Amino acid sequence: MSKSVSTILVQYGSRLAHLFAQEECITSETFKYIPCGARVQRIISEVSAFAEAEARRSQLPGWTNGPADAYRHLLVVGEPTRRLGPIPATAIGEVNETVSWYQMQRARFNGRPVLPSNQLESRAMDRHNNWRVAPVIGRAAQTPEDVIQGARAAIERAIPLAGSGESNTAYWRPMREWDNDGESGNWPHAVWQELTGQPHVVEYRRQAGLSPQPEPPARPVPPPPELFESGGGPVHVRPHQRDGHPVQGHQRSAPSR
Repeated sequence: MSKSVSTILVQYGSRLAHLFAQEECITSETFKYIPCGARVQRIISEVSAFAEAEARRSQLPGWTNGPADAYRHLLVVGEPTRRLGPIPATAIGEVNETVSWYQMQRARFNGRPVLPSNQLESRAMDRHNNWRVAPVIGRAAQTPEDVIQGARAAIERAIPLAGSGESNTAYWRPMREWDNDGESGNWPHAVWQELTGQPHVVEYRRQAGLSPQPEPPARPVPPPPELFESGGGPVHVRPHQRDGHPVQGHQRSAPSR
């Protein structure tokens, strides 16, 4: 291992240890010694705010351990997968789970109760959604809206399976373990709100350097009706130049049958 890489790892590890000792989580200092760390930290900040706003707006129940928690994780790893690729995105998610593991161990050592989000079962749920579901959504997406639609579809597919995670569907804990925070009436049949023009989506697109609204898909121009005529009379041919301007047309006989 080269000296420069070793130095980066030692400095990064030392800084993480300091952050853990202070019981902090992800801050700008966490990425100080990582190449391109400033860009990664900026993307994490943008995506986290975007995912939380969308998850709150969904009004799904279970902000911790429930469908809202799963939905947020699908967004917070699915969108970085679209922007950075699956390996950096899942690594970002794993950093957060590692911090959660440390906080659990610290609480146990100090005789304090472990937060529900730091429990082993909760981290297993997060890792399932981070590793098995969100990257698939992100790889198939072209826009942030695609990621949202993919995450919504993943939640809908998991509802009949009670969020069991079966067949790599979205996973959440049993209802008795849900911790609701805010409005949560959108259940058990999830109804999704329109995305176009929503402030959190528009703001995120601006931060990501995208246009305020996605471009509508181009609609194919239908061929002229005469191409489908099947009569026995002459067929009118209307040629055009490459720039679209018409030239002198002519007639030809219809093909014999």
